[in-house]
Amino acid sequence: MFTYYTAEILEPTKIYYTLIEPYEQMLNQKFCKRKQIFVDKPDKKENNILVVPLEPPEAHQGAEFKYWDHIQWGLDNGMKIFIDYSWEYVDCDNLEWHDKYFWRKHKQFLTDNNIKIISQSWAGSGDNNIHWDHSIHQLVHNVSIFEYNMRICHETENYDYRLAAYPAKEKKHLVNYIPGDIRKYPASLMLQSLFETLDNPDEDLFYSTIIGDYYSQWMMNWDSFEHLNNVICRWKEKKSKDLWLRTVKNIKNLHLHKPFEEKYDLDQSAMDTPKERRIPQGVYDSHFSIIAEVSWSAQFWSEKTFKHVIAEKPFIISAGRNSNEGLTQLGYELYDEVFDYTFNTDQEDAKEIMERSHWCIIDNVERLKDNREIFDSPTVKDKTRFNRDNLLRRTSIDSFRKELERLISA
Repeated sequence: MFTYYTAEILEPTKIYYTLIEPYEQMLNQKFCKRKQIFVDKPDKKENNILVVPLEPPEAHQGAEFKYWDHIQWGLDNGMKIFIDYSWEYVDCDNLEWHDKYFWRKHKQFLTDNNIKIISQSWAGSGDNNIHWDHSIHQLVHNVSIFEYNMRICHETENYDYRLAAYPAKEKKHLVNYIPGDIRKYPASLMLQSLFETLDNPDEDLFYSTIIGDYYSQWMMNWDSFEHLNNVICRWKEKKSKDLWLRTVKNIKNLHLHKPFEEKYDLDQSAMDTPKERRIPQGVYDSHFSIIAEVSWSAQFWSEKTFKHVIAEKPFIISAGRNSNEGLTQLGYELYDEVFDYTFNTDQEDAKEIMERSHWCIIDNVERLKDNREIFDSPTVKDKTRFNRDNLLRRTSIDSFRKELERLISA
């Protein structure tokens, strides 16, 4: 048992309500007492931790961080302090334009006071990166929260989808692609290429797209010719630039809000977290998955990856440096008898990684169009089962307890 101090007792941070609280509810067991900063007097005999939230605007957009007084109160009371950024990733690239990032600006203070950021920033991201700042990496307490969250939502939510979906022996589609917000540059480019590459995309491709509330000027701006031209010019190959032009020309047909809920007689009015963890039948009806993760500078795996592990799908991830290979450090196996995963192991610039990742995945799709029998091989089937079993092991009650112990003893 430990004591969990937060700024507002009724508003715990993400690590609590996406991980600790669900396990407490499922097991009918309390793992911690919740108390409020400035309100409750700490008992120094207890194992006290203080947790304050960090959001993306504060992390890398220069917004003011509101919890310095809270942190000082925790230090004055001898507490172990965590900054909860568990839904996002810490970028450890030591680039000049990253100077405004929270962990760069406050690195010395965080280091001096042994304050950890709960996030993802796995070591393999920087293996071949000359810009990797290992001193920032040391600030991160890695928690693969989306493994747990995906398992929890699959076991306790989404009954409608679970009852409607089933593993399909006869596959309707070659590939499925569920990138999330289609306005992101890599998502639009990939969907355009899949339409162009597949012989019959209406049958060979299961996909869904959304237009969300979140907007990134850097990754979603299709209206400014100057900005877009600057982005396109950084892509080196002529075939890439030609693809950009075709994508821009077709953007109205690509940028559609078509969530996969539309394909089923299910309510889509509330796009909350559990609904984002749904696994539609189209995934089971596909031979393999192209996964569009969100980070191009660090290893970061969300429900976008783990829903395909649960569904026992062979997959290839479109994302940053070593994003496929890095999963092996969590005990998963790659489908290297099926896919060429070597596309992003030796690039430095994020746009170079995007470009090489894109074309290598499309080359895989092109090769697999006429080689679908490979997915029936015993080794592939063994790996899909092994990976699902690994996720179940890593998110069991015993694993959760060990993860909690690792957190509070960090």
